[in-house]
Amino acid sequence: MWYCFILQELTVMQKEESFNIQARYARRINKFLCCDLENESVTDQFGQSVSIEQQRVVLRSTYENMFHGLDILKHHGALLLEDKEDILHILYWEHTVSSRRKIFSVNYKDILKRNLSQDIIDLLNKEERIFVKSRRKGFSAVIASAILWNGDNRLEDLLKTYGVSHSEDIMLSKCYDIKTDSIGNMESRHIVIKNEIRNSSRTLHSVKHNVPASLLKNAQKLVDIISSCDNFPHNYVLDVGCFIEDGKEFIDIVEINPITCSLCYVNNSIFREKDTELSSISNKSGMGIEYCYDSVEHPERYTRKRYVNCNYNYINDSHYVID
Repeated sequence: MWYCFILQELTVMQKEESFNIQARYARRINKFLCCDLENESVTDQFGQSVSIEQQRVVLRSTYENMFHGLDILKHHGALLLEDKEDILHILYWEHTVSSRRKIFSVNYKDILKRNLSQDIIDLLNKEERIFVKSRRKGFSAVIASAILWNGDNRLEDLLKTYGVSHSEDIMLSKCYDIKTDSIGNMESRHIVIKNEIRNSSRTLHSVKHNVPASLLKNAQKLVDIISSCDNFPHNYVLDVGCFIEDGKEFIDIVEINPITCSLCYVNNSIFREKDTELSSISNKSGMGIEYCYDSVEHPERYTRKRYVNCNYNYINDSHYVID
């Protein structure tokens, strides 16, 4: 498998960002490709043009550049882990996959025009707070139902801030509390390849941890359900969370995302290829192989020892510290 990154993104990303960490590991194992959006070219780690005709390639890209990058790779003859059709299917996953949380989809311009379905009207009348998320990556919020219902200018200002266009779909659902523990929300991210969970992580970038058995067990049940859905792609990222309703807990899908534009957390990995020197670290720590590589170069970014009865405070996306 080849791992392709966008030139215009790598040049502006911080070294500790997930895509940059993965790009460095891809170079280490000589599986790195670089896609130049301006020249629509593909080069290897030495900047030399390379043929990818009939080669298996996974693109790592932000949402904004994803489809352009896929078009370039397809033009060069790559066999893509995810193509545009797969990604669109995944982005609209709630149309195919059932979840306990009822999710509604509405166009942003229809919100502004108050052109809402009866189901959405009933939701707004019943719930004081609504969870709102844009279809693309980058925006989610919990807002008062009255703001949505009344077309408050604050909603439009908020959506504009995150670059949500009038033609974009917005996802709405009832707002649930999420169970927490000492290291944050009880959520986990699962990399699914060929309908199999390859690895799982809490939504952490730097803390050694294990994913709770309850999340792992239910994630596998959800993957089994998803695999039975007609024509749903076999490769995707599954986010699972422990929600609370009326004092009772239940585990359900948070969302399903394309692999192409999804971040990996510390125990996740997109790589099949394991560097021999780093495999022992990965086996002992449970960390993704690319994060093991980064931890050797930058041990200060990682908390390798997991303490009991301690709280881990969020500092930034690359580091937590013990309280």
